[in-house]
Amino acid sequence: MQYRTLGRSGIKVSLLGLGTGGERRLGQTEGLSQEQQTAFVRKSLDLGINFFDTSEGYGQSEAILGEALKGVPRSSYVLATKWQHDGRQGADPLMTRGAQGMVDSLETSLKRLRTDHVEVLMFHGIHPGTYNTIFERFLPTMLRLKEQGKVRLTGFSERFPEDPAHTAAAMGVKQHPAQ
Repeated sequence: MQYRTLGRSGIKVSLLGLGTGGERRLGQTEGLSQEQQTAFVRKSLDLGINFFDTSEGYGQSEAILGEALKGVPRSSYVLATKWQHDGRQGADPLMTRGAQGMVDSLETSLKRLRTDHVEVLMFHGIHPGTYNTIFERFLPTMLRLKEQGKVRLTGFSERFPEDPAHTAAAMGVKQHPAQ
């Protein structure tokens, strides 16, 4: 497996990561048992994959991943999770969940993942039209969670079908390059 440093963090991540969303959501839609899901995660680790991407919005993926990683040395893998600012996939981005919603969501994610921190916490699916509002309203809370040691790095994901020009990503590089 090849590894790269994640940004300027010093964290080494495998070039191939295991995402727990998408259509199958770590086997949830296929009816896989926890034993099968754990075997899949453990095989990924055996192959050198150390980067796991999940989200509160991926069904039970965080809990499944937490169970699968039980007993694995925490220093041997990197966790990234996401916070859906409006609480719903594809919802009107009126930021229906306040800053306390982010704190509560992260606490729930940490319990599900069976850890006291994640390496990366991202705003999930930022749209260019709401980028500034989301960062103004919620970045201070995200940075406070970072100061508390619950999050090492912050960032955001985009939605390619809705932003094929990667406008939100360009905004992030320009406006928040070192968050």
